[in-house]
Amino acid sequence: MKGSVCYFHGDMAVAWERGQFEKVVAVCRRALKLNPNMPGAHIPLGRSLMALGRTGESIAVMQQAVNLSPKSSDAHFYLGQAYMQLKEYGQAQESFRRCIRVKPSHAQAHYGLATASARLGQRDQAKQYQEKFRRLRAAEMEALEALRRSPSTVSGLAQERAKTAKAYTGAAGIYRSHGNVQQAEHLWQKAAIIDPKNTVCRAALMALYRRGNRLADALAFCKKLTQLQPKNTVNYVHLGDVYFRQRRYDEAEQAYQKIVELGPDKPEGYLALVYLHLRTGRKLPEAKVLASKVIELKPTPRHYFLLATVCSRSGDRASALAAVERALKMDPDNAQCRRLRELLRKER
Repeated sequence: MKGSVCYFHGDMAVAWERGQFEKVVAVCRRALKLNPNMPGAHIPLGRSLMALGRTGESIAVMQQAVNLSPKSSDAHFYLGQAYMQLKEYGQAQESFRRCIRVKPSHAQAHYGLATASARLGQRDQAKQYQEKFRRLRAAEMEALEALRRSPSTVSGLAQERAKTAKAYTGAAGIYRSHGNVQQAEHLWQKAAIIDPKNTVCRAALMALYRRGNRLADALAFCKKLTQLQPKNTVNYVHLGDVYFRQRRYDEAEQAYQKIVELGPDKPEGYLALVYLHLRTGRKLPEAKVLASKVIELKPTPRHYFLLATVCSRSGDRASALAAVERALKMDPDNAQCRRLRELLRKER
């Protein structure tokens, strides 16, 4: 089971970072089928369902998250957001209140309460929550400014940047749920610029651009991020993905190669290149070398399966079968690997 948990978190994290919400849903569903109480599965599943417009399903999942972790402010907050999307403002109020009981300083929950109260015609309550939201946001920004002025608190500054970016990301989600896409986009962009490690805002932006068929806007912002944060590999992941969607494969390869240059001892860049060559059918011999490098850096069942797939596509059935056998030795219950082994055996 431990291997399955690691396998889940790895797949889910990659899909989430790339804004591939359909894949996040599929990965989380598989994980929850194996273990209905899988740690960390319900909230990303619920948020992805919301992003896909499947809000009714999201509410059921978020309610499960609340039942499993009643002291999780995030679970209550995102349940409230889901109710807001369905315009069930009374239910949203209750979820946001529970969030605040767990975490009184949760600025976005106060904003959610202000909005829900306004929708219900509760003007006095809405005004009170709006004022509380402003005070909390002002306090966050004041703390950030204080850290900016203090050269001896680099780690604290990074923490405050992350905190502020998370606040922007949460507020953007609320604006998005109310149909204010322009403000949501603005806040997600600010979060991405403030915090290089915030993958949630990047995923949300890429999903927004993809759904609106705004690849030119996505490309422009990705380029801007690579200029502002030239050593942040996540930015090159998204840049390469946008180039791929535009069928500019050589430029996509260059973006992914930059990930390798920045982290030659990490598998992410090599993986991106392998998937690029597989999807385009180009440079399969090179993809085989790259997949072997991935295994050298991180030998997991998923990576052996990838090598087996590359070998199979290249016509090297013996190597493909050997790779999938290695995967099954590590994870005997892996249904995907079993199916591939059966197909390879039938090719005899």
